[in-house]
Amino acid sequence: WGGAARSLRGGGGARPPGGGAHAAGVLRNLTLVDAYQIKVVQDGALPALVGLLASADDEVAEQAATTLRNLSANPSLDVRLVMDGAVPPLVALLRSANPAVQEQ
Repeated sequence: WGGAARSLRGGGGARPPGGGAHAAGVLRNLTLVDAYQIKVVQDGALPALVGLLASADDEVAEQAATTLRNLSANPSLDVRLVMDGAVPPLVALLRSANPAVQEQ
């Protein structure tokens, strides 16, 4: 998960095409497991995920939104999600033309 978090934060060199969607997808899968949710946040992925919500690439925005949804299932992360600014861009996604993005 550290590599995916680094990729989202821009570390580790140039990103390959689709790298943001891939990294967010990896984190989406990891955050289905309660034990990894806090670790993903501790590794610094949250600000990058919030930033990806504004991506012009619907797949990237959907992966990021799904990952944040998974994290929101952990009550100990609620305040952190709000403090790191996840709510306004999530609300903005409700206006997306893509129903799959809206659903997340």
